[in-house]
Amino acid sequence: MDHQFTRDITLFCLLVMITNVSTASQDTPDVPPASETGNQISGLVWLDNNADGLQNPGEPGFIQATLDFSPPTVALYPVNSLDPVHVVSLSEKADGRYVFNNVSAGDYYVCVSNEFQEMGLSVTTPDNVDDSIDSDFDFSPCSYEIVVDSNQSIVRDLGLKGGRHVNSSFAKLADTGILFGGDYPNGNNSSCTGTVINQQDCALGRDAQALAGTLRKIGTGHAGFDFTKLNTDGNPLQAGAASWSCVRDNYTGLVWEAKTDNEGIHNKGNTYRWGGMTAQAQSYGRHYHDWDVLVQETNQQRLCGMTGWRVPSVNELESLINFNSVDPAIDQKYFPHASSDIWTSTPDPVFANKAWHVSFANGFITHDDRNHQWQVRLVNVIAR
Repeated sequence: MDHQFTRDITLFCLLVMITNVSTASQDTPDVPPASETGNQISGLVWLDNNADGLQNPGEPGFIQATLDFSPPTVALYPVNSLDPVHVVSLSEKADGRYVFNNVSAGDYYVCVSNEFQEMGLSVTTPDNVDDSIDSDFDFSPCSYEIVVDSNQSIVRDLGLKGGRHVNSSFAKLADTGILFGGDYPNGNNSSCTGTVINQQDCALGRDAQALAGTLRKIGTGHAGFDFTKLNTDGNPLQAGAASWSCVRDNYTGLVWEAKTDNEGIHNKGNTYRWGGMTAQAQSYGRHYHDWDVLVQETNQQRLCGMTGWRVPSVNELESLINFNSVDPAIDQKYFPHASSDIWTSTPDPVFANKAWHVSFANGFITHDDRNHQWQVRLVNVIAR
């Protein structure tokens, strides 16, 4: 039988069967090097934000914790077999990396499960110039055939592109940050204790896990918030870094522009009237175009290694509110220059001369006249 035809039939069957790979035993990415375990196949599944087929600075490894889907898996299939011999779940801890150890000599494909397709992601252009930083998968969800002999360490990376913007219906909902409870019939307490505490905000969700010391985070942040500072190339910084260009919300998947004291488009004192590029309902009501320069130049700069910067929706911006504090109602360790009022891209559906903004003085979400001058903080996403 023709080898290419055999491969095509195998890949077609894998597309049908690949959702069942979770039945196989799962490997862990924390493993010894290949020299200690025999043959090894490993790689990185990353988000190719600019779809150029290369791993650029600021393009992150896939982190499943940011999305509301079953955890995708990477599986190793012998050629002409529908039964995987190794399976790795792309968990938050793995950060897009997978490793298959103790691989027997033979011919294989590495394939990804179809959760990526459900997220609207597809395989980026393969074999683009530099084998060390390009994608090694063809346009099916599988790699090219891999021939394994003995004592080899083989790398096969996968770039993903496309997808939908993260929004309130696609990303996980951030918690409120509230750590205090109410004492029935009157008064409050700061320790989230009391006779009717189990039904209260502080006793539920990520904030409660943080209070109990059981919440696992990628970065740090108040209560259930999980933030990471990024440099201008999009690389993670230590929590105590004195300067940073963006803040990544590791839970919602949103990446936020950092405001600065420096002169220029990111200065904390810049304010804008509502409307313009990336605002919703372009033909509805009056649009001022004050913030167009901010949107255009931030994308031209490739701030934090990314394009696609835009004004956030009201649901996205409210995810930053910390209801445990006021003036400001936001985590100041990561957002020290948050204005009391920040515009969203969301217009008022009733009054054509108004739009929604968030007050970080007290956590209020309200509408206001579009000709008011408020701050704008741009947003991007981990997966697009």
